[in-house]
Amino acid sequence: WEAEQTVNKAIDGGWMDLSTRAVFVTFQAYHPSMDVVSYVRFTIEFPPAGGAIPWVVTANVEGGDVDIRRSRGLAWQIAAMAGAVAYTLWEGSQLRAKGFRDYFDEQYHVQDLLSYFLYISGFIIRLSIMHGNDFPPLPGSGLDFDLWTPVWAMRQWRVCLALTCLLAYGRVLRLMPAIPMLSRLYLVLNRAFDLIVSVLVVL
Repeated sequence: WEAEQTVNKAIDGGWMDLSTRAVFVTFQAYHPSMDVVSYVRFTIEFPPAGGAIPWVVTANVEGGDVDIRRSRGLAWQIAAMAGAVAYTLWEGSQLRAKGFRDYFDEQYHVQDLLSYFLYISGFIIRLSIMHGNDFPPLPGSGLDFDLWTPVWAMRQWRVCLALTCLLAYGRVLRLMPAIPMLSRLYLVLNRAFDLIVSVLVVL
């Protein structure tokens, strides 16, 4: 209701006319039943040629992402991170036993270490914000969601997990030589690699 009143006030006050090129409407909403703060930035651009181009940017932050007392599933997240740390330490022992050159002769070792490093880094960022943040933000606090630490941390956490998933899917390539159908597919793709790259470049 307040957002609607703000827009109507801007129109009635003459803040928008034929010379207006863009209108930005930003508001925050808290959902008590879901314990989620939603940030919405609604933008309407008015090109010189005429017309209007609307687009919306949204961001959501759950109470469990900010306040450790509200977190659901925190135990399994910490357990998963502890498992990743243990695996990384085990890989470190393998590196020490085999030597640097022999260990990294297999490209998947680099992929594994990078994957788990991203996973651990993401959850360190994730857990570092779970204290000292007022949630939900007070009305009228003038909070900038783009610069609010929990929002920034959650975005970095999601990026780290997305890269980890991408690397994890790449590990499936290990199974290709052991599965006849996959090995044939790999052979075909390998022979057609130059053609595939050229088509992608053209596209």
